[in-house]
Amino acid sequence: MLYGMPLRLPGDFFNETSALEEDPQEFVRELKKRMEELKPTPETQKSRFSPFVHKELMKSKHVFVRIDRMKPSLTHPYEGPFEVVERTPKFFTIKMKGADVNISVDWLKPAFIAVPDDFTEEDVQDERKSKAEEKKMILRSGKRVSFCSSLEGE
Repeated sequence: MLYGMPLRLPGDFFNETSALEEDPQEFVRELKKRMEELKPTPETQKSRFSPFVHKELMKSKHVFVRIDRMKPSLTHPYEGPFEVVERTPKFFTIKMKGADVNISVDWLKPAFIAVPDDFTEEDVQDERKSKAEEKKMILRSGKRVSFCSSLEGE
């Protein structure tokens, strides 16, 4: 084969009998017979989606909720942790921002929190207040100055 030259096919690709020699009625009968023998291919279920559900999700007391929206880079993909109020096989009722909200298990991830038994929410708030007070400083002029934790090198 050379560029610009016509293609030449070997004669093995062609039948010796001509289509004109066949009877048109016989051709139509044969075509109908072949079309009746055709069977549709079985449908595949490619749309069936089974999300990963963590095995500890049904036992966890707190969960994280996936954020499924456009977000800036280097942001957390989950919000939380939120307390679980009630469980069903497909939905959890969680306490989110002071209200009970039903969320599908597809959006949840168990939260493993290491908290001592005698630790309460009040302790967390007291600790936050004491840290905030430590960061404030009063200058000689009487002005209050507070420092950002990222600048202190913690």
